[in-house]
Amino acid sequence: MSAASLKQQPRLPALFLAAALAFAGVLAARAQGAATVTAGPPDLSAFPTVRLLVDVRDANGGFVSNLQPENFAILEDGQESLLAEVNETRPGAQIVVAINPSQSFVIRDGQGISRYEYAVQALAVWAAAQAGSPTDRLSLVTPQGALASHTTDPATWLAALNAYLPDTSALVPGLDPFGAALTLVSDPTPDPGMGRAILLITPAISNEAAAAIESLAERALASNTRVHVWLIDSPALFESANALALRGLAQQTGGEFFVFSGLEPIPDLYALFEPGRRAYELTYRSRLTTPGTHSLSVRVVSPQASAASEARLFELALQPPNPIFVSLPAQVVREIPAGERIAFENLRPTQQALEILVEFPDTIQRAIVRTTLYVNGEAVAENLAPPFEYFTLDLTAFVTTDPVNLIVEAEDELGLVGRSNETRLNITVLQPANDFFAMLRRNLGLILAVSIITAGGVLALVLVLAGRWQPRRLSESTRPRPATDDPVTQPIRLTTDTTTPAPPPPRLAPLARLVERLTAPRLRWPQRTAPAPQPLAYLVRIGEDGEPLGDGVFSVVHREVTFGSDPAQVNLPLEDPAVEPIHARLWRAEDGQYRFADNNSVAGTWLNYQPVAAEGSSVEHGDLLHVARIGFRFTLSNPGKTRRPNVTPLNGTDGDT
Repeated sequence: MSAASLKQQPRLPALFLAAALAFAGVLAARAQGAATVTAGPPDLSAFPTVRLLVDVRDANGGFVSNLQPENFAILEDGQESLLAEVNETRPGAQIVVAINPSQSFVIRDGQGISRYEYAVQALAVWAAAQAGSPTDRLSLVTPQGALASHTTDPATWLAALNAYLPDTSALVPGLDPFGAALTLVSDPTPDPGMGRAILLITPAISNEAAAAIESLAERALASNTRVHVWLIDSPALFESANALALRGLAQQTGGEFFVFSGLEPIPDLYALFEPGRRAYELTYRSRLTTPGTHSLSVRVVSPQASAASEARLFELALQPPNPIFVSLPAQVVREIPAGERIAFENLRPTQQALEILVEFPDTIQRAIVRTTLYVNGEAVAENLAPPFEYFTLDLTAFVTTDPVNLIVEAEDELGLVGRSNETRLNITVLQPANDFFAMLRRNLGLILAVSIITAGGVLALVLVLAGRWQPRRLSESTRPRPATDDPVTQPIRLTTDTTTPAPPPPRLAPLARLVERLTAPRLRWPQRTAPAPQPLAYLVRIGEDGEPLGDGVFSVVHREVTFGSDPAQVNLPLEDPAVEPIHARLWRAEDGQYRFADNNSVAGTWLNYQPVAAEGSSVEHGDLLHVARIGFRFTLSNPGKTRRPNVTPLNGTDGDT
């Protein structure tokens, strides 16, 4: 605005002029106050380690450098926390250049260069140097709107500036571009800790615009935005009330105020924006252990600046850790291996490996210090050092089929303790097979000893019965023989009998004498019994929930098993009103596969919860068999491949089941 045009305007009322001067004085007083400390939102992603960006300004609005950890204090809910690290960093800035043109821009000097062209040249030099600072986000706002918005490419921003042709017809413009720039600069920054700055290039503004500066300044302060003002106009207007209002705007927000008539040297834009690009990154360990709303402030004590930031409220959604079991087996089967002696200590396996995963529902990752495994409510294993995810369950105490309830507990470094849901693990103990030959192998030594003793006894009996051996009594063997019985001392008798003695009876052969002495009616020879057949499979009784019941295990030793309620007609009788006399049968086909079929029952026969086929359905290891409402789990003695599970969606669709 020229001096002539200013003379043509009506003189400002004295009241408005006094108010403008008072507002400018208030802004100047605020700007010349104490140092300021501004803390950004805390980064809780590595909680309890917290990262925080802090901006420290001296009383003149300049960035305070070279502060050390001893210059800072962190206050959480009024309690001081230990500061771990301080780093001075350059996170960049969100910069908006707002151009508010008027006729004063086109006034040229002796070289024919206008005031606006000088400003554009300075902006072009700065934009070219910005190629080395890709962290900044650049925007350009004019009365026509935003020509560039948050671009990281200085060349794109400069191209938009060079393509802009300002409309300089306005004599006394308002502050519409500045209002649009405030909205744009208040957008969330892509990186935490980034500064915000506006460069307002404007002539002297209208009275209405000057009256609105106070509210605009409050918006800038709320978004922590520094406003730098370049007043391009005639020197006669540099000390006007409206110019003072613009000066107060820059001082209150920590910016710089520069007047340009075409002769003054233009400030270095790099130095102008550099304080807004810098901040301190503080790292500290939080002492908070409860969820909810907490306050955070930073206090700085140094020769250059002594101040504290306003308390910033933030939400901490702490939750206990959530441990869960991973790949828990459906059941653990214990049995005595073939060839081992039948005893509880020979049941295998003796251990079961368990794995857990610890999740954090609040998404805040932290260290685990303890995990504990509970079996039926009793702690059986505990990890106090890494790895915390693995347990070894001792199975030697489980000698009968019985489900157990597992719970795992985890404690994190904050002292928060979480427990998993109760999980059931089925431990099935199979009874040993009634195998005669296996019994012989296990007791071979004893059987040999008994056989040798028995054979010796039989031989002695045969010798006695055959007359080859007449054992004497123990008393006779130890009694001394009398002299009259000694053949040496016996007197010789003379016989006068001349008659011929009768011949002795014929001597029988030893075998004939044995047959004569052993009478058949008294003989009872032991009869050899055939060994019991080895079970081919087992039928484990289960409940409605698929868990084993305590009714024992039925061994499948024949090629065919019949189910029914009539014990006289079936070999596996079942007591249930829905079971018919001969309800179903299970048999082993010629190819070695088992098949399961229904006998035209009313209640039906089921395999894996599906009705069996009329000709019989193929049964594999681990399948579930139901005769009416009575269920069994089919287990082969020597299982091969297990049937792959067939998952059928509940709604008949491919969605989640």
